[in-house]
Amino acid sequence: MAADKDSASLPTEQRRDHDGSQPPNGILAGASKDVPLSLLQTIGRVLTPEIFQRRKPVARRVGPTAWLDGLRGWAAFSVCIFHMLSFTHSGIEMCYGQGYYWSTWNYSPLSLPIIRVFFMGGHIAVMTFFTISGYVVPRRLISLLHENRKEEFVENLNSALIRRPLRLWLPALWTTLSFAMSWHIFGIATPWPLHQSNILYEFLHWCYQSTQFLFFWRLHPWYHFYNLHTWTIPVEIQGSYFILVWLFLLHQTSHRFRLIATLLMTLYLGILAGAGFYAASFAGMFTAELDMIVSEGWQVKLPWDGFARTLKANPNTRMILSYVVLILGCLLAGQPSADSLEMQYVMGGCPGFRDLVHLIPPSYVDDPPSSRYRWFWLFWAAWGILVGIKDIGWIKRLFETTFSQYLGRISFCLYLCHGPLIGIFSERLFYLTGVKTPGDQILQEKFGHLVNKWHDASWWPFPDGGPYGLEPNFLFCVFVSVPIFLYVAEVATRLFDERSATVAAWTYKKLKSLR
Repeated sequence: MAADKDSASLPTEQRRDHDGSQPPNGILAGASKDVPLSLLQTIGRVLTPEIFQRRKPVARRVGPTAWLDGLRGWAAFSVCIFHMLSFTHSGIEMCYGQGYYWSTWNYSPLSLPIIRVFFMGGHIAVMTFFTISGYVVPRRLISLLHENRKEEFVENLNSALIRRPLRLWLPALWTTLSFAMSWHIFGIATPWPLHQSNILYEFLHWCYQSTQFLFFWRLHPWYHFYNLHTWTIPVEIQGSYFILVWLFLLHQTSHRFRLIATLLMTLYLGILAGAGFYAASFAGMFTAELDMIVSEGWQVKLPWDGFARTLKANPNTRMILSYVVLILGCLLAGQPSADSLEMQYVMGGCPGFRDLVHLIPPSYVDDPPSSRYRWFWLFWAAWGILVGIKDIGWIKRLFETTFSQYLGRISFCLYLCHGPLIGIFSERLFYLTGVKTPGDQILQEKFGHLVNKWHDASWWPFPDGGPYGLEPNFLFCVFVSVPIFLYVAEVATRLFDERSATVAAWTYKKLKSLR
């Protein structure tokens, strides 16, 4: 989810870590006299929402992958909405009209085909993250290979192998530590996890859990104990390392051989190996190189050149095909889901998916049954959405708008922070407004005093009836929570995500100096 940033995009004080230069002595001398004022200004800039900051943001040239930043941002936003819905509405992930509990059926309009992608799109968003990373992370390395700059390729590969895990680890560690400490400092009860008896024990427990989390090859659990949604971070690192090592293994072969081998590896991982996560990274890399061959004019003979020339000569046919691929991707992205129910029940009652369930390879079907089957069709969906959007200009421009780019900038921290914020903030709103009631004795002890406190008040204007997932009292919770999510993610981006890029670059520079 986190994209590496080069030194040219960093502020002056951060670029010193890259070029080794220092500011004039006069600047240092002046700064030393104004440290308190400078500190207050820095704190103000960090805590002030971007929309209220006086200085205008620096105009940025829209690059060839800017639309992917916007797509990543909206994917992270959809994860927030998905988790708020699924935490409060049982069975809403099932397909429209399907029964999920005794005589209860899911007739939520949010569950209709295509529409459900925007509201129940948490799982397709995760697969989209992996596909986008595969598209973006190796682009510089691929360019160096085509330019036959092998020494620079090895140097950049070394840099990526060191910086990539730091760019993903550090924000995850810093955000989990911040939330863990805040529980004790402010006395906040949360539904998960179980808090330690005091802040010192909490810190020591966080340190232990972090050491487990940093071993990204462990089999179970993948997530950090203090944030269940961090399970995607080890997968991101594994996928990134996979494609980086793959490029090194084949960097002395021809471009034609590497591309065909990459396509075959994508199909092997996605179908035979049951490794849809890693297939998504390879699919992104394969698509990126094909696009770069066209945009840069590189001469590479490929088996499908005849088909590509036909599409190039018939732009209308190509555009129709892009729409078809995108629509198919969105339909597959709406695959129903339920962690506690078996595959045949979840998909067997849904038009289309009742047939597609038989095409899921055995490699995705565990014994005993689990929800791993869902990732097969979601892999194809994410790849289809990426391929479809990239050739449809008006959709790309939507992802290049100011707000989409804003979501893209804060997407990593929005993903990292929304889960703990639901537990800290939204959970209380759910109880106060009657959206949710405590499910067990522990939750009753923590939140029982909040149940229906606003809902039963004479001044409360929002009823709890209406379409499933669109109840006015639930929508109130969403509209109040989302600005909080965005604000905290924005602050966390400045404090943690942007700093992690500097730390990662500094670490690589220091390691090089130890030769």
